[in-house]
Amino acid sequence: MKHKCLKLLVILFGKLLTIMDIFIINVSIPSIQRDLHASNGEMQFMIAAYLIGFASLLITGGRLGDLYGRKKIYIIGLIAFMISSIACGLSVGAGQLVISRFVQGISAAMMAPQVLSMIQILFSDHQERTKAMGWYGITIGVGTVLGQFLGGYFSSLTMMEEPWRLIFLMNIPICLPAVFLTLKLLDESKVAVKQSFDAVGVLVLSAGLFCATYALTMSEHDGLHFKNISLMIVSGGILFTFIKNQKKRIQNERSYLIDFELFRYKNFNLGIIAVSFFFIMLDSYFYILSLFFQDGLEISPLEAGEIIVFQGLGFILASFISVKLILKYGKKP
Repeated sequence: MKHKCLKLLVILFGKLLTIMDIFIINVSIPSIQRDLHASNGEMQFMIAAYLIGFASLLITGGRLGDLYGRKKIYIIGLIAFMISSIACGLSVGAGQLVISRFVQGISAAMMAPQVLSMIQILFSDHQERTKAMGWYGITIGVGTVLGQFLGGYFSSLTMMEEPWRLIFLMNIPICLPAVFLTLKLLDESKVAVKQSFDAVGVLVLSAGLFCATYALTMSEHDGLHFKNISLMIVSGGILFTFIKNQKKRIQNERSYLIDFELFRYKNFNLGIIAVSFFFIMLDSYFYILSLFFQDGLEISPLEAGEIIVFQGLGFILASFISVKLILKYGKKP
């Protein structure tokens, strides 16, 4: 069991990085904007670029792990995340930082699906798996706390110019031991049946998700502009085509990205809805909160990060409690 716990810790490194870098930039926005002379639109896109890359390739990342090995794709994601973090930390302009954040999001999309898949494989017993998922929730809480706090802390340092660069460069001492421990401790796993990779499906799905995410992101800046409305319509058409194509590929027993048979299960659909509402709230809430603290209440980045820590502690506490409640009462809690 101790060996399993150590493996779980290594697996959760990927989730910690993914969550932490969603939030770490929030509290540092004013400092980055001042030093890079970026516009409000560029700053919004800097945050959104990570999420666009993450959302567009998340399903692809999961499928790559199934076909080519979850451990292998997880390591590739970790290394790519470290390199893109270095690029973020060394950026000399807003455009370079936006592109680096986009690549960072893609790297996170390679890691995140492997975390859940490896937990499912490592913990086959229901009780053990529930506890492992509790730690998964705790990791989300820790990542939220660390992201907001460290973003505020590094942005407030006075010992160097442009200290916000450390919020990205700090990923290096996290990624390096994570890669080493993954190579040493984790076993490889993949789908037993060898299948080809649906490259066309990846391009179609990524294009559809990119158009939708980009339009939603830029609508705050441009409003209900004709371009954004058109992109949403195009996105809907692309995703509809993707669904039809995937169902046809499944019928013809060809490689696919998504098994739509999953949507016949009530619990799966309820889970998707619950998770969707949760993340729609979470990311936008912390972004708005950090702006309110600094631009509205005019408190320092460090003070803003310290306040948000207490809310993150609530996430961690709730994850501890929920494990016991779910094991005792099932899904009702």
